[in-house]
Amino acid sequence: MEGVPPLACHQFITLGIASERPLREAAGRLPRQVRLLAALALGLAFLTALAAARDLLRPVLALVRSLECVWRGDFSRRVDPERADEVGDLCVAYNGMVQGLAEGRLLGRMVSGSARAAVQTGVGEGAGARGETRTMVVLYLEQAGAEEAAAREAPEEVMARLDRQVRRVCAVVGEAGGDVDKIMGGKLLAVFSGEGADLAGAAARAVEACRRLSGEHARGELPFPLRAGVSCGPVLAGFLGTAVRRDHTVIGDTVNLAARCESVAATLPAEPRIVLTGEVRALLGPAFPARLLPTRTVKGKSEPVELYQPENGATTGAKKVMCPHNRGPLRS
Repeated sequence: MEGVPPLACHQFITLGIASERPLREAAGRLPRQVRLLAALALGLAFLTALAAARDLLRPVLALVRSLECVWRGDFSRRVDPERADEVGDLCVAYNGMVQGLAEGRLLGRMVSGSARAAVQTGVGEGAGARGETRTMVVLYLEQAGAEEAAAREAPEEVMARLDRQVRRVCAVVGEAGGDVDKIMGGKLLAVFSGEGADLAGAAARAVEACRRLSGEHARGELPFPLRAGVSCGPVLAGFLGTAVRRDHTVIGDTVNLAARCESVAATLPAEPRIVLTGEVRALLGPAFPARLLPTRTVKGKSEPVELYQPENGATTGAKKVMCPHNRGPLRS
């Protein structure tokens, strides 16, 4: 209740009575409204932060998933650079890195294992650039008849058959612990490393790989017959070329002699058309059956050389071992 004297009549007092309940109820509702507004503001802030975090984490999670694919050896996955900020720049840089890795992996398949090893060990600009002399077993192999087939058949068909055979030859040589150094059309140069007693094992694996491939052709599993020459001795291994393009290769008399042996193998009247030098024959041991070919002079040699042809059914007595480079069975 409240009393107020009127302005025109001071001898009277005007009294008014009103309930305080509405005021108290309004005052009681105000804290609840404030708390509700505060909760709404906090919820809105949380949703905004969550949306911002998702927007930021989406490309980061995509990067993580792509990295997992790269770790498994899949270089085909890329990240969409959907943001025009630092995260987007990171995605662009990452895609470029993965593209470089994919190209490097593809190029790595086009060079020999010795070249990759030289690059990984950092000798490409050192000893590998100057060259080093190593004792190796050299295999020079040709898919006979491929060029003649290309002259009379559709090139696409011949190339498909030759590609299938070269793939198989490379697989067999790799399983035997050899390193394919060069593929020159239908010809292939491979080396088998070994020092001391291991050199005999390298020779056995090289000859066994040749015999295995010859047997596969005899069974109709390979389209072209094979001729092979196997030699053993010192070779000069290293990088040749310029700063723009370099190639890792092996050169020397041992390589040339293997090529000459392959040419002699082409003249043999019967399978297996494999020719071994006297050094390789000695490494295989006296128990290995081989026929001494008529002594002849080969190009690049002033003196006649002893050449041998393995007899049909001859084996090197090789046993299965595990190749540390191929992680698969081979023969030694």
